[in-house]
Amino acid sequence: MDIAHLVSLALPFLSPADTADYALDRIERANTPHLAVVEDNVYQGMVSESVLLEADPDQLVGTLPVFARQASISVERHPFDLYRMAEENALDVVPVHDANNQYLGSILVADALRSLAKSFSFQHSGGILVLSVYERDYSINHISRLIESNNVKILATFIDIDPEDNQRMLVTLKLNQIDLSRTIATLERFGIEIHQQYHQPEVRNVDNERLEQLLKYLSI
Repeated sequence: MDIAHLVSLALPFLSPADTADYALDRIERANTPHLAVVEDNVYQGMVSESVLLEADPDQLVGTLPVFARQASISVERHPFDLYRMAEENALDVVPVHDANNQYLGSILVADALRSLAKSFSFQHSGGILVLSVYERDYSINHISRLIESNNVKILATFIDIDPEDNQRMLVTLKLNQIDLSRTIATLERFGIEIHQQYHQPEVRNVDNERLEQLLKYLSI
């Protein structure tokens, strides 16, 4: 998945010469709270539905306040940068430009998230662990070695600052095994805090365990 494949040419954009009434119709048809304003094929900013509703129907978009003037992403950037930009600017639509700053189209953030959800790492069965570590102690190489010592592979990694302690990081790991009991035990043995866990521990039959212990005792 890359930025180029996420661009929707069907998503409209506005011109400074458009009237507020026309712009409002375009926004309603696109079912988005804002759209990009483009002049001479260069992104100028976003105009919101709330601004258009307060404007006179014949007022030109170019005379209305816009926001997120710098919130255009290069087609050469990674989709993760798209999500960051959308979050930082509270955008449902993110405009895309090429190396010459020419407008290429826009991306619906909801479409981008759906594409992410269809990626291999999310479709693959497995469990999820959220680790809480101090930023100064964070080492993905160290964490990977501990996890792989249990024949478990990391499929995806996401990192965020702990909202309750900005000195700690929340490391979300998508792993390729459903039962992560041994992996959790290994991480905890090395002092790594498990903040959250989503997996299905294997339920062992108690009678079978007792029988195995008896057979081991008799074989001594």
